[in-house]
Amino acid sequence: MYKKCLFVTLILLVPFSIFASTTGKIVGVVKDLDTGDPLPGANVFIQGTLLGAATSINGYFSILNVPVGTHSVRAEFIGYQSMIKQNIAVSVGLTSEVNFDLRAQVLEGEAVVVTAEREMIRKDATNTNIIKTAEDIEALPARGLQEITSTVAGVVKQDNSNVLNVRGGRGNESAVYVDGVLVNDPYNFAVRAYIPNEAIEELSVQTGGFQAEYGEAMSGIIIMTTNSGTKRYSGTAQVITDAMLPNDEKALGTYSYGYNEYNVTLSGPVWPGLNHTFFFSGTRKYLEDGAPSWGWAENSRKPEQFKGGIVPGQSDGNWSYSGKLKLQLSKNMELKSSLVWTQRKYSFTSFWSGMNPIWLYNTEHAPQSKSQHGSFNSTFTQMLSPRTFYDLKFNYFHTFLKRYDRMFEDDWFKYGDPTYVPDPAWANNPANFGEAYTARFEPDFFKPGAQYDDYFKNKTTFWGIDFDLTHQQGKYNTFKLGFDYKYHTMRQLRILAPTQLAKRTDITELERYRLADIQFFGYDLNGNEVNSGNYLKDVVRDEAGVPISGYDEQEPYHPITMSGYIQDKIEFRNLILNLGLRYDRIDPNAWRFRELEAQYDQNGDYIDGTGMFGGNRQFDDEDTYESEAYDFISPRMGAAFPVSDRTVFHIQYGKFYQKPNLMDLYLSPFYLDAFVNRGGYFTDLENPNLKPERTTSYEVGFKQMVSNNASLQLTAFYKETEDLIQVLNVNTDVTNIAFSSNGDFGVVKGFDILFNLRRSKNISLNVNYEYQSASGTGSATNSSRDIAWLGGARGNFPKFTMPLNYEQKHRGSLNVDYRFLKEEGPGLFGLHPFENTGINLLFSFNSGHPYTRAVVLSTLPHDGRYDNNISNTPISAVNAELTPWNYRLDLKVDKRIGLPYMSGNLNVYLWVVNLLNTESAVNVWTTTGLPDQTGYLQTTPGQIYYTELSAEERSALSMREMDYINYGIPRQIRLGFRVEL
Repeated sequence: MYKKCLFVTLILLVPFSIFASTTGKIVGVVKDLDTGDPLPGANVFIQGTLLGAATSINGYFSILNVPVGTHSVRAEFIGYQSMIKQNIAVSVGLTSEVNFDLRAQVLEGEAVVVTAEREMIRKDATNTNIIKTAEDIEALPARGLQEITSTVAGVVKQDNSNVLNVRGGRGNESAVYVDGVLVNDPYNFAVRAYIPNEAIEELSVQTGGFQAEYGEAMSGIIIMTTNSGTKRYSGTAQVITDAMLPNDEKALGTYSYGYNEYNVTLSGPVWPGLNHTFFFSGTRKYLEDGAPSWGWAENSRKPEQFKGGIVPGQSDGNWSYSGKLKLQLSKNMELKSSLVWTQRKYSFTSFWSGMNPIWLYNTEHAPQSKSQHGSFNSTFTQMLSPRTFYDLKFNYFHTFLKRYDRMFEDDWFKYGDPTYVPDPAWANNPANFGEAYTARFEPDFFKPGAQYDDYFKNKTTFWGIDFDLTHQQGKYNTFKLGFDYKYHTMRQLRILAPTQLAKRTDITELERYRLADIQFFGYDLNGNEVNSGNYLKDVVRDEAGVPISGYDEQEPYHPITMSGYIQDKIEFRNLILNLGLRYDRIDPNAWRFRELEAQYDQNGDYIDGTGMFGGNRQFDDEDTYESEAYDFISPRMGAAFPVSDRTVFHIQYGKFYQKPNLMDLYLSPFYLDAFVNRGGYFTDLENPNLKPERTTSYEVGFKQMVSNNASLQLTAFYKETEDLIQVLNVNTDVTNIAFSSNGDFGVVKGFDILFNLRRSKNISLNVNYEYQSASGTGSATNSSRDIAWLGGARGNFPKFTMPLNYEQKHRGSLNVDYRFLKEEGPGLFGLHPFENTGINLLFSFNSGHPYTRAVVLSTLPHDGRYDNNISNTPISAVNAELTPWNYRLDLKVDKRIGLPYMSGNLNVYLWVVNLLNTESAVNVWTTTGLPDQTGYLQTTPGQIYYTELSAEERSALSMREMDYINYGIPRQIRLGFRVEL
């Protein structure tokens, strides 16, 4: 009753809804140059837009709802010379200050034009907020959201991975907003959208807490604003390739890795002379090797058949589109619509390496994945007055992922049909369905014809409605309040052994599907989408309790999330406050377990009817009840103290809640019922009883201008995380089953140092460094899986924190950009050959991450089995060892050349990744601490085993020891050509 009353009260208190900000604000004062007196009634407006304001009696003005980007602001007053200030940068959620001193004049004349310099210190930023502008992004030797974000202090990203660990958080604790819309997949919080650099107007990375308007994250948020077009037609066409190099032998110290990216952009007015604009970007990206490895390129142990630097079978390609349409319906009304769509197909022959064999000798059957991401939003904005506006938004999100054997894809019955198994040892014996899956070439490779045996597809959509209201009250207060609603639909199908689905006549259809370990909801047993069917209510059983009907369809799940908040930004001259209160409601909208733990009497005897399965070895409706919705209140507070124009202190505090990934929350009743009756092996399952995870974060920082062009920022942070998801044993009335459970916790602390040098005498410089201590009881949901597998009781799970797997105590980067503008640089016969030329160097470094040193096995460590792949017997404290430090230098050199007979340019650039071809060991064998040997061949059994192998097998074993997934990326040289019109 309490929660229901709380929910109703908040709905009444928060009658409007809000989504993530997509605009900023410009404020300032207009004064008389000679007397310093304010000029009330002066007109200030942003050129090229309909936005503007008149000054108050104190000469103060405020312009709300200003698009992100660079603007020119004009001030006019009768009897005074007009003034235009150019290059005014506006960022999401921040205030830009622009002051005017106008000169009195008798006759009207030309306006005074002043080019403003970018602010070195954002006085109103009450948290760590690193902003990358379109200009910054264009110069960087990096492409894509993850690569750009990884250059920011506090963000950990390994080579060839898109996972971002922000301030010691797990990979699913950071949210990405594109044009105000959350684009993380609710299933596992992955980001599948690819948006090219040319479509990005600004990227804001907030690692130290964030305001109440942002949810769905505990560690950081990344806000991307895309281009929206201007009143002038423009476009670009770009090609990036490394095709000028051979792929079978080295040239310039590297290979061609089949990198090809093609991109076009178009923007301008919908119709000449109108205030309607559009922007479109289309990209085709194809990589013959989607995860290049230094260990593969430099591996002298490779057999002759594996020439070149490309790992066979690792192609990665996508088609991506983004667009924005802005319609100015009237002076005070605007309609904006944006679309982001990415379709990707990729394969990795090292998929699950370390737990299963590798597919190098069998790329025809290696697992392949297809994914889709689509998000659409449409926003209607109305300015009710110069100080008040609202946004009404509708958004739709779609994501799809499918993983399969690339030869058979959706044709499940071919997976185990002997007709399609090329090895006669199995093809001639129809009883051995699916046996080809286990065929291995020693020491750790699948033989040709072996099939991938884990078909999976997932589709998640949601639609949402938001209404946002922003009001400027007087000079000091900006109020926001709102409410957000999202309705999800989640579907999943997983067949853990499709090789068992072959058409056999000796078993029933139900038995055949149960042999395959099939999990499904939102699909039927044939993989078709369905919207009805409830296994728990519809299943009909025979006298023995075996289902005979009503088991082949299961409706999708429909989680619902709602949020509301009230926020006030108070901006005094020497104090800025961001005060907010956020409300979140998370409703799984499904069934949950009535009781998980079985109950026992004082004699230790099981009490009939207790536990998840009610004592009847069946999972049915009596074992469940309606799910519980969770309501949370999160206070957020940030404060900045501008001691002077050159010094600012800030503090931040906040509580943050995040719903569990849907992959941990929902499971298939069909599979659970089948597992209870069959059993026979260990499994870990999803848990509908999960609660949201939570974090409490603190931060204190100091920003100081050390010169007119340089600033220094120091920040210390501390945060605690609780109720993180872990795998935990549950003693049911049938057997012990491991379920996802709330239980892990962690502590993260450290400090950042950031130094920025604004362009001065052709050079600009950015330096960042972070020290971080990240400890917890588990680094991921499955960190305690082995404990659960070995039957560990609840008390055996970690109760003390240890270094997390992705902790890097020291991490930083140095970015130097040296650039000659037009008619700059050394002269030659009146010409400037280096004008419009720039060179950008990005040097990054990090200490190693923790691992647990283990005993060297005396048996072959590469046999593709969980229990014998690498040693699990530790000889050090948990995560007490560290992998090596890593260093990398990237280079980009570009030259802009004017095109004759047209107003355009050709931009030619050279992009070199890992310029020095530095060896980076991102992982090691835990038995030796080395990336290229397990230690087995140094043992007596290993030496005996080695002498018994053929030459081909020795080469394969030696190559396997130098595991290419243990290494970062090698040197790569690419050329880029971009036509700008």
